[in-house]
Amino acid sequence: MSDNFEYVFYFLLRRSIFKSDGEEWREPDDDISGSMLFESDKRLFRFDVEQSEQSWQYHYLQKWQELQNIYTDLGDEIGRQYCQQALFGATMLIISPNDNVKQHVVDIDLQDKQQLQFKADKLLCKLEQSGVEQVGKLWNFVLKTQENKPFLDHLQIHTTDSELFLKPTSHAELQPNPVFSVYGLSFGGEINQKLAARLTSAPSNRHPLLSTIFTRSIISQWQFGRIDIESKRLKKQLQANNTKYSNNSQYQADNVHCISTRDLEQQLQEMQTLNNKLVYLNSRIQSANQTLEINSKNFARRLEILRQEDNTWQLDLCGETKQWQEKEEFEITPLLVSYHRGIRRLEYQHNYLDSQIKYLQGLQTKWQLYLSQRQTQRSEYLNVIITIVTFLLAGQGMTFNSKLLGINIAEVDAWVIQLAVFALFLLVLKYIFKWLVGKFNCIKRKFFS
Repeated sequence: MSDNFEYVFYFLLRRSIFKSDGEEWREPDDDISGSMLFESDKRLFRFDVEQSEQSWQYHYLQKWQELQNIYTDLGDEIGRQYCQQALFGATMLIISPNDNVKQHVVDIDLQDKQQLQFKADKLLCKLEQSGVEQVGKLWNFVLKTQENKPFLDHLQIHTTDSELFLKPTSHAELQPNPVFSVYGLSFGGEINQKLAARLTSAPSNRHPLLSTIFTRSIISQWQFGRIDIESKRLKKQLQANNTKYSNNSQYQADNVHCISTRDLEQQLQEMQTLNNKLVYLNSRIQSANQTLEINSKNFARRLEILRQEDNTWQLDLCGETKQWQEKEEFEITPLLVSYHRGIRRLEYQHNYLDSQIKYLQGLQTKWQLYLSQRQTQRSEYLNVIITIVTFLLAGQGMTFNSKLLGINIAEVDAWVIQLAVFALFLLVLKYIFKWLVGKFNCIKRKFFS
């Protein structure tokens, strides 16, 4: 760590959460000093750190502990649990007077001790003053491997009393999955206090620029990551299921009789269970996409207002904000690119899952047809057996009346009954032989295919 770097930590929390029993758990006070409200249901905390020889991890844990202490009205351990469950995510801002902030590397470990690095990626925006050389620049940092390759998996931040690390995002819907992001701010010289105030403070009815950017970024990253990882997980399960029942010769029409009725019914139930999960996920994707679109439009509108405001420092967003969703990605301000990518990806996932759900429902219809055919065959076998039993029980004294033919025979000779029983017996043998041939073919396909 360089002595020229300062750090600012932002923590975004829910103002209420729900326990496993469905009871609402609210923060202890509606007015917490040192924080600001966003959309009435979120609260943002900011902690500044002066230049220090301690690592950024040390300062993060210290500020995280301070935040948890704010909730001591709930009790020490309960307050800690509340913060852990209510945390949307955290952002670290690296502040440097010089432009060398974009060369800064932030090391962080994965849960398995593999080391990753946050490195500067894109210039998000600039604040500049006419006639003044000094320019404030905000950089976005992205996660990369030691081989300097982008790390694309979704991760959440996890802390203990003495360490912090990243671990894979959980696909469970009710898990908090707090995200972590890094930004850099440079001034091109000595830190200009007026410029710093322009970034970190605002009129009472407005949120500061950096607070707005980081809050929107945390929410979009949190919202998209949870849905995306769940979609990928179920997508693999869906592809495996559809491939199994569509391409495997065992499940073709000529071979499906080799599968027991019990197995067919179980597979049909598995298809229905998967279909229910996919329909539910698709509705969540649609809802998440709408949320991202609303937030992106509000964010674009706020950025445009900030850019058009008449003040000393002019905001350069390095791209367009108006009608940004209809523009190509390279024309959009970098602050909105993540929204653009997230919305497009969720739209693709929604359309893909919608088509695959219909395909899965087609497989279910085919399986139901297989079961219906078996039920029909069973009914035929049962009718034959009942007929044979009837003739056997009737014996030689069986009476045969037929008004349709105009015949009334009191008793049918025994040899006639025996002939009829023999014919029915041959029919049964035919069904048995057909069943044995089918089983033999099934065994042959199983061991010799």
